[in-house]
Amino acid sequence: MKGGGAVKSKRKIFIVAIVFIFIIIILLCGSKTQLNSEKISNIRIQALPSPPKFKDIDKKEDIEKIVTFLNDLPKEEVKDDGRNGWQFFIEVNEIGSTNYVSFVGDRLYIDKNCYKIDDKALNEFRELYDSFQYEEKSYKEW
Repeated sequence: MKGGGAVKSKRKIFIVAIVFIFIIIILLCGSKTQLNSEKISNIRIQALPSPPKFKDIDKKEDIEKIVTFLNDLPKEEVKDDGRNGWQFFIEVNEIGSTNYVSFVGDRLYIDKNCYKIDDKALNEFRELYDSFQYEEKSYKEW
């Protein structure tokens, strides 16, 4: 009997280990691109329609608002269908690197990842952009 109990115990440990590994794989494969506001020095948001204008965001609390909006935005990773243009193009300048984010209709691009987003997200981001008290500059001032 003792030998059978040891086998059952090992089997349970093996099953728990396999389940744990699958959970880790699912979490890692399903993870979305996340921005870290602690590493960001500034964000440049370029907005259309023409003529294009931009705001340079450098206050930590405003950077946090943008990062929270983008990270918390419900999104589903989808295959890039080759859409061109953008309504907002965002440069997120981190220490040692730059991330690029763009809104194209119901698509959000973060670097090379494409996500489907709710149609309302673009208007919500426009409201956030408009709420920032920074000088809106012309492309000519770039």
